[in-house]
Amino acid sequence: MTQTQAVERGKALLICLRYPALDKEGLNLVLAQLDPCIQQGRYQSIETDSFEIKPVPAVKGDWDSIHGSFRAFLNKQGGMVLLGIKEEKDITRRFVFKCYGEDNAENIKRIRTGFTDRDGSHLDVTEYLNPGVQPFRNGQLAILRVSPVPEDK
Repeated sequence: MTQTQAVERGKALLICLRYPALDKEGLNLVLAQLDPCIQQGRYQSIETDSFEIKPVPAVKGDWDSIHGSFRAFLNKQGGMVLLGIKEEKDITRRFVFKCYGEDNAENIKRIRTGFTDRDGSHLDVTEYLNPGVQPFRNGQLAILRVSPVPEDK
């Protein structure tokens, strides 16, 4: 890791430590870090145990990765998924803005009902998932905030 990469990683960690729930101000700081990465075609480590960046899946089966992130956040301290940015690893590792479209709103609704409790009974986690949309560059991102499910559920 170069010194510049270490400094950038440190900035990202400071943002996440200062804004563990990534409130609006923290989210804006993260987006301000992502924007030049996308513009310059580069990657910067920004994800943490409570913040993940995901592309908008093209097919239903690809939503499994997002479902897995939700499951982890529901079972731990909560977190946030930023939906609409893809990490590409072809020639060089970089972020690419893929934009979130409202045509994916139905997939997000489906995720809310795709969970079970410890006994295998259907569990609607709607009250623990707070989706929103954030303007970004020439489009928008989906911001999916996840609160942890209480121990008694």
